Amino acid sequence: MSTETDKEEENLRRILEEQSSRVEAYCNEQTRLQNALIDSRGGQSHAMHQLILQHCTLDLSDSIEKVQENLQTLSSVELSDRNKRNALETHVARSKRVLQTIHESGGKFYPSGIPVSKDDVAAKTVALATLRASIAQVEKAIAL
Repeated sequence: MSTETDKEEENLRRILEEQSSRVEAYCNEQTRLQNALIDSRGGQSHAMHQLILQHCTLDLSDSIEKVQENLQTLSSVELSDRNKRNALETHVARSKRVLQTIHESGGKFYPSGIPVSKDDVAAKTVALATLRASIAQVEKAIAL
């Protein structure tokens, strides 16, 4: 039979796994919207392009909501072990910085529709790698 601590840790592992996939989906939806904005219609009718943009915007909004919900859940996890709790608090703070980086790399465009920076994908890649490394650190801490 599992102890209460085992249940806390298993719940945390599930939330961390969910966080990684949700943040990745957020990055993908953000990029998808950027691409749709850059590809102004690409031979499609105005109505079809508007529909694509609407779907991209709704999908991005849904991803943002899921990421925020996950971060709130993660922030509310209570661990009895001080070292594990400290590792989680550090991860939550790092997660907030990662999300801010992703948000800021959401794409800025010149009035012509050309992206201001091509470094958006690189910034998102580094942010995701940072998040995954942080998750690994928390998982290592709770395994001790």
